[in-house]
Amino acid sequence: MKIIQLIYSLCAGGAERFVVSLSNQLADLGHDVTVCILLDAEVERYVFNKQYLNSNVCFHSMRFNEGFSCNKVRILEDYILSEEPDVVHCHLNVIPYIFRLSVKNRNIRFIHTLHSVAENASGNSYQWLINRYFYSKGIIIPVTISKKCQLSYGQFYRLPLPVHIDNGCEMPYTTNLFEKVKTEIDSLKKEESTLVFIHVARFHEQKNQKLL
Repeated sequence: MKIIQLIYSLCAGGAERFVVSLSNQLADLGHDVTVCILLDAEVERYVFNKQYLNSNVCFHSMRFNEGFSCNKVRILEDYILSEEPDVVHCHLNVIPYIFRLSVKNRNIRFIHTLHSVAENASGNSYQWLINRYFYSKGIIIPVTISKKCQLSYGQFYRLPLPVHIDNGCEMPYTTNLFEKVKTEIDSLKKEESTLVFIHVARFHEQKNQKLL
């Protein structure tokens, strides 16, 4: 199966790392996988997670600047059609770029993974109404990453619950940086029994640091 994973960038974020892990796994299973980012790969912060892509996963950058435009839609459509994928798997809120193509070309299956609760993954203004139409008609197939996200989808869109696939990741393993990290963490301790909590996330209400 030929699969295009479509996302804004591979910056240092959870959804971006998820795309990398999923792409690596699919490629190892024998699928032809390309990770396509919309933003310019020449900008270093947009490709942080690219370093974790396996060599059997293709990478492509549309080299767009930030912001949506109809011309970008046309350019992306031309690229996708030239690749002739079986599946285009969209992440975060890139689906406005494929609305038109998903209607015009029903030979490609379009999937959209919602990486947050539905109200936070529905775009701006009235885009949620457009999303709802495409979801309800099966033109774009929604997938949620947790039970909470799945239930929020039902409440927000008032549609039958979509597929729920737990947001998994690779099993942790020891790298050659283990001792360096251990030394850094130990330096934060007042005594041997001191507990050190590490929260890897941006400071944002969505990440709920207040609860911590």
